[in-house]
This record gives sequence, C-alpha cells and structure tokens, in this order.
Amino acid sequence: MSWKKLGRIVNLETATSRSTNHMQGPVAIVLDNRIRVYFSARNINGKSYPAYVDLDKTNPQEVLKIYDQPIMSYGPLGTFNDVLLISHNKMGFSSLHLYSER
Repeated sequence: MSWKKLGRIVNLETATSRSTNHMQGPVAIVLDNRIRVYFSARNINGKSYPAYVDLDKTNPQEVLKIYDQPIMSYGPLGTFNDVLLISHNKMGFSSLHLYSER
C-alpha cells in the first residue's frame, strides 16, 4: 500500500467542552466499510481523552461521523489512567484493546 498525502481532512470545531481543537496521536483502523481514526483531544481541564472520527473507506476525505466525546472514562486517582487517556500506535498488532479501571 502506498501513501498519498491529502492534507488536513478533519478539523474539530471549537467547543466549550474541549480546551483545544486539534486531534493528537491519530491511529487509523481499517474496518469493513469505513476507516476509524482514534485520536486524543483535551477537555477544559487539559486532560486528554480518546475519541474517533469515521471516514469513508472509498473516499477518505469524506467524513462520515465525528465522535468527539470521551469513549472511555478516567480511572480512580492513583491508577494509570486517572489523568490521561490517549490513543497509541497500533502497528504490528492484530486486534484492538481499550483498557480502563472499573
């Protein structure tokens, strides 16, 4: 597969629930009928959280859905995810796992 630089495809709108409008650490997953790009945004307190955007698989410049709300909750104080939830590179893995404290 060869890569073709397309430039900016998605830009988060300014929102009162976020402190930024950028998408940090994107990780693309190719699904049956779309490409899901997980990314991290920051809430109004500056804490990162994961969210995602779905792109059309045949035309990746077409945004199908932006889900910019947290897809995971923060863990209890003192756990690995009490302050930060961030997407990470998936290269070399055959499955996707999301972890959170209960």
